[in-house]
Amino acid sequence: MAEYYGNYISGRYVAPRRAAWFESVNPADREERLGLFVDSGVQEVAEAVSSIAGVAARWASTPGTERAAMLQKALIALGERKEELARVMTREQGKPLQESMNEIGKSIGEAQFMLGEGYRLNGYTAMSEKPGTWAQTVRVPVGPVAAITPWNFPVLTPMRKLMPALVTGNTAVLKPSEYTPLTGLKLVEILNSAGLPGGVLNAVTGGRSTGEALVKHHAIQAITFTGSTAAGRSIYKLAAERLVRVQAEMGGKNPAVVWDPPSMDEAVKHIVSAAFLCSGQRCTAISRVIVRRAEAAELERALVAALAELRPGNGLAAGVTLGPLTSEAQLTKVSGFVQRAVREGARLALGGAPLLEGEYAKGFFFPATLLADVTEEMEIAREEVFGPVLTLQPVDTFEEALAVANHVEYGLTAAIFTKDLSIAGRFVDGIQTGMVHVNHGTAPESHMPFGGVKASGVGPGSVGPTTKDFFTDIKTVYLKHT
Repeated sequence: MAEYYGNYISGRYVAPRRAAWFESVNPADREERLGLFVDSGVQEVAEAVSSIAGVAARWASTPGTERAAMLQKALIALGERKEELARVMTREQGKPLQESMNEIGKSIGEAQFMLGEGYRLNGYTAMSEKPGTWAQTVRVPVGPVAAITPWNFPVLTPMRKLMPALVTGNTAVLKPSEYTPLTGLKLVEILNSAGLPGGVLNAVTGGRSTGEALVKHHAIQAITFTGSTAAGRSIYKLAAERLVRVQAEMGGKNPAVVWDPPSMDEAVKHIVSAAFLCSGQRCTAISRVIVRRAEAAELERALVAALAELRPGNGLAAGVTLGPLTSEAQLTKVSGFVQRAVREGARLALGGAPLLEGEYAKGFFFPATLLADVTEEMEIAREEVFGPVLTLQPVDTFEEALAVANHVEYGLTAAIFTKDLSIAGRFVDGIQTGMVHVNHGTAPESHMPFGGVKASGVGPGSVGPTTKDFFTDIKTVYLKHT
């Protein structure tokens, strides 16, 4: 029988007396039920928010260095229970176990940088216009924060929100995706186990209505969100009614341009890794390759050979490099994109249909798929698929390549592989994205700003020093001393 999990509030699990429940299943084996979780309504959300609001002033007045020291203990606890949490993540989200381990490792690395912000909550002093007066600024916490996160990176994305929120002096409540509630609850439980004051960090489970209740709650002063652009727009509208700030990291349709690369083999290696980690279910995934027509045939052969080596399967099994999609709805969505692309004229070079037999019969498996001869008018070239699907678009000039790369509503990240420094510079200057990589896959570093433009992002980038601009307010102070 599946275990029941309450919300995590003030250092313990709390199960409401009257509540609706939903279940989480293993996407590699839908018969494995991981637990039953509270579909939190307004009352359950209010309980969690009241808890973080009640300790907000005390946590805000705790010196930043002391907060950082407490959070460092939480990171140590996370490191000690890394494999335990990684196994929960793989069973619930589907990604191979090594990917889960790597995700937690990267989470800790990014958080280590963020804890240093406890020592870098700096204002500045300016010369006053008036004699005998000091003019300066100080950073202050914005207040209780709601973190609403997706299912594709159920540890990394919450950590990108919770650690900067907490170290800058805010209390927080996490709402993980309804597809990965157990991973989110376990993460918050582990972080609390190291001695955080009760109520500083809580978690509530549920779906869209739970997220809306958080956004609408009067005590929430900031919402940090990662997910689809459609959901981000909805949250932004709700938050605007209360004039509450939003940090939103949303969709992507990220291009890689291949233009006389230093090494075709190295370019393919970076593209495949960036496109198919997490089975392509990542906002920074390379989903379309734009290539000089003279090199298209060579690149297609190399991509087909590389993709054929990816092994789908249960993420806990040895040798698996491509886990299932996270839900049946996602499987249906990805399959539909590919079918429509073929009808529009794309050529299926590899893959293309769900895996439904044998070891794959109980899960949501889709093979690594390559669509060639894609043109920019096709739906598959414009819309985010969020699956293990890569498109190949040949072009004749670099100007055309850049125009095709920018011909989408998104602007998260991009890559170019070229040995021509002039081409690389023109691409960096001209690409409409928040991040860009030259001769490198779309893998961000742990101390650099992370975020997009256009329909991919709103608010300061997460990760790195810019994120504290979201989680703090600037207070200007004038002090007349004579």
